[in-house]
Amino acid sequence: MGYLYGNQEQDYPNLNKCPDCETFFEGLNCPLCGKECPEEFRAGIRKPLKIKKERNTGSGRVQFVPWYLSTWFIILMLFFQPIIGLILMWKGDWHKAAKIILTVLLILSFFGSFLFGGVIELIDQFLFREEIPVNTDLSEEDYVARCEALKAETVYREAATREGDYVVLTVEVERILNDAYAYNSDYTTYYECSATEDGKTWRFLIRDFSQEKNLIEGDRIQVYGQILGNAVIYAGAGEISGPCIGMRYFEFVPELD
Repeated sequence: MGYLYGNQEQDYPNLNKCPDCETFFEGLNCPLCGKECPEEFRAGIRKPLKIKKERNTGSGRVQFVPWYLSTWFIILMLFFQPIIGLILMWKGDWHKAAKIILTVLLILSFFGSFLFGGVIELIDQFLFREEIPVNTDLSEEDYVARCEALKAETVYREAATREGDYVVLTVEVERILNDAYAYNSDYTTYYECSATEDGKTWRFLIRDFSQEKNLIEGDRIQVYGQILGNAVIYAGAGEISGPCIGMRYFEFVPELD
């Protein structure tokens, strides 16, 4: 009768092949369907079958593996697209122990790099952050003369672009804060202050470079200092952020009637 092709990935070059039922046979007519074998499907003339990549599962059966479940492709994905690589690995016929070990290692490496990166960022931000220089070359008179009177709104909105500019600003002290992560600095005191103009209130952080820690809540002062951009500090109340001015000198301002 010949050989029924079916799903078997095997070729018989010395036999004709029926194009309809895919049976291999000798002679001119297919023994299964009785049709005459076309000339292009006869032995020695027809093109050889393309045999798919196969893998022995160890059970005596032959398993055909798609290219995306090949070992080389899965390893490539594990390096460049770990999530896709894990999915393909678990769909493939890898040993279960290898799947578990690789999955655990990838998860640990992901969280390890995340935590390590966070720790490095904290160390860089709080322990080794660059100290803001204090201009001590100028006399108080020259320093004050450099300070430009700006509106509170201008300082608030343009703090990032005006970093380093000398400014004079009148504010009211609302809270006294100590930066918990600035213990490696001589300037750990901040004042959370407000300035009211045209019916609006603008809040600032004033870092005390004056070394005169004699201010209390409710004091109205005229600050002479440099704009330090937007700052984030960690005090007892948690994270506090806002436009910051480094105060080199200040004067008390009489209370408004």
